[in-house]
Amino acid sequence: MCVRLLVNLISQRSWTNGLKDLRFHDLRRTAATCLVGAHVPLSEAGRVLGHTQANTTYHYVNANIETARRAAAALDAFNAAGTLQTRAGRDGKVMKG
Repeated sequence: MCVRLLVNLISQRSWTNGLKDLRFHDLRRTAATCLVGAHVPLSEAGRVLGHTQANTTYHYVNANIETARRAAAALDAFNAAGTLQTRAGRDGKVMKG
């Protein structure tokens, strides 16, 4: 099946089913997010999507609630352990990090 035909079919079916803003590209982003969420390495997810640069794949992956929770837990652990130390930034303002 040619890609253009597939894109048109998805657009037509999504419009018919009330998903007027759904685009084929949204499905690629969802696939990337699901693959990375299933612990598929970013480089492998990129190959599935046809990317040659991992940075391109990185832009496709959306954070989900599990990602946000893991990030918050990691920051909480750093904070609780006292590993975040105060230092001055380039502008002279005190910042954590």
